[in-house]
Amino acid sequence: MADTARSALAAALKTGAFGRDRAAPGVTLSERTGLHLVQVAAFAVPAVRNALNAMLGIAVDDRSNRAFGSGEVQALWLGPDRWLIVTPSTRSPSAAAALGQSLGPEQAAITELDHGRTVLRLAGPKARTVLAKGCLLDVHPSAFAAGQTAQTTLFHANVLIHAVADDRFDLYVPRSYAESFWESVTDAAGEFGYRVA
Repeated sequence: MADTARSALAAALKTGAFGRDRAAPGVTLSERTGLHLVQVAAFAVPAVRNALNAMLGIAVDDRSNRAFGSGEVQALWLGPDRWLIVTPSTRSPSAAAALGQSLGPEQAAITELDHGRTVLRLAGPKARTVLAKGCLLDVHPSAFAAGQTAQTTLFHANVLIHAVADDRFDLYVPRSYAESFWESVTDAAGEFGYRVA
């Protein structure tokens, strides 16, 4: 897909410092753009795992709620034998094209989601507290550590959360909920102060 869609947050996202403590905000928010998102559902699991490793350098296994890969190329667990593949949109060939060339429809369903999701990065010392305000998951580092993923309802939207680091999270939300979700997240972050990058 061409990366020409207008951001779902174009009207809402304004850079700067907001909330109670603007001098030392506890949270930083930003929209992650320039990503290629592909959902892969495996029907022939060994073939799909081999293709992910050969074409993208991602070794996935049976562990649930995990992020596989490193750097800008990741596979985020969505369910048994299903992953969200995240790569830079500038990668050529795209993840969808590369996987489509090596896997047939009897082996996997490959669905591009680039413009169906908005990805927010929530970071800072109060990031976990903001998450805790919006969902019922235990987001303490002992229960939700860096490298883990979780699908949950966060501020009334179905969201995939990727714990990138102890104080940094990527939130994958359906595009149609992006603006109301943004309002909920910024409202929750307001008491700590937040910076929009």
